[in-house]
Amino acid sequence: MVGGFYKKRHNVGQRIPTNQLRPGMLIHLSHTNFACVWKIVSIEQMNSKGEIWLNLVAQESGNTRRSNAIYATYIRADER
Repeated sequence: MVGGFYKKRHNVGQRIPTNQLRPGMLIHLSHTNFACVWKIVSIEQMNSKGEIWLNLVAQESGNTRRSNAIYATYIRADER
């Protein structure tokens, strides 16, 4: 029954629509370890290729990263 609880409680791995992203939001990146929580510092304007890039900082370590917005995923269903 653990799997049922996890499925109801978490939506980890579900992509966040780009229009719902905002600075200060906590996210995971789909191509990294889901234990790492990233905070959106800023969102760059759409470039000529139609990509939106995020500037991020890790909550625990303070490491910074720049990532494409398509990799942003929810942390938990109740943290939308």
